[in-house]
Amino acid sequence: MKKRIFVLIFMALILLVFAGCSDANETAEILYNPEIKSDYMEIMTHIVSSFDTNCYFIANKQTGETIIADPGDNAALLIKMLEENELKPVVILLTHAHGDHTGAAEKLRKTFEIPVYAWIDEKANFSGFAVTKNITWLDDENAPLEIAGFSVRIIHTPGHTVGSVCYYVESENVIFSGDTMFRGRSGRTDLATGDLNAMIDSFKNKLYTLSDETIVYPGHGMTTVIGSEKEQSAINEFINTDASERRCIKYVCY
Repeated sequence: MKKRIFVLIFMALILLVFAGCSDANETAEILYNPEIKSDYMEIMTHIVSSFDTNCYFIANKQTGETIIADPGDNAALLIKMLEENELKPVVILLTHAHGDHTGAAEKLRKTFEIPVYAWIDEKANFSGFAVTKNITWLDDENAPLEIAGFSVRIIHTPGHTVGSVCYYVESENVIFSGDTMFRGRSGRTDLATGDLNAMIDSFKNKLYTLSDETIVYPGHGMTTVIGSEKEQSAINEFINTDASERRCIKYVCY
């Protein structure tokens, strides 16, 4: 009898420990996955393609006008979600040319008859894609796009590819970083037109100049904030290293 009571008490203690751990993890998850809180902007994340790419619907809450960022695949699903949410697509923004970020762009462009934007230095990387002939090429970081009621600043951030860009909405304190910045690391730099030194410069002289509270919506994985990346990104060890001493690094990411 005493043995049975002891076993029951032991099991109860184990359950309490696990329950406490679960609550702690859930709290940490919420705190460590920042999301926008805005009266004007709503961001809906749809994970598409076999690479789990984040496609973003960036909607104006008042008008329903919506920016589509990096529609990498699953065009039919994205169209369905736009229609079910009564959103009004007005533009497609592409951060770079890789297929897992562009795969559904042409289908969406045709369906909604909307423009597609990408950075001009990425033109060669778009060779062979159906959407290429319909892209409006951006070439001026000082000319923000006025779309869906938002002023969207284009930040050219080479490194992952030569024409990679991030789209920054200062009024809402958010940036869509494509495969330039992920939580805890940068994108890989060993693919065609990738460049480690360019990536370091993009972090140090462009992204790290934004406010620490800026929420980063990356091309894969969970959100982060600029301030956290200044402290934890794996690329930080290279930022103050002389270029001659740097080695090519292949991050385990997309």
